[in-house]
Amino acid sequence: MGSSLNDPFIIAALISRSQQGTLTADEQDQLDAWIAASDENRQLWMELNNTDIQQQNVRAMAPVR
Repeated sequence: MGSSLNDPFIIAALISRSQQGTLTADEQDQLDAWIAASDENRQLWMELNNTDIQQQNVRAMAPVR
């Protein structure tokens, strides 16, 4: 499991499944370990799950008319 904590593709997949509500118990454990591994990971996790930030990002990506 340790090496998967360093693989950004695996972490991205776990984050995506978490947001979709489809994580297995083992995947949740891996995601929890990644979040706990560093302050940067925890901060990113918090930002990814902050609805205000998500809405700002969507507005920023909206085409200008």
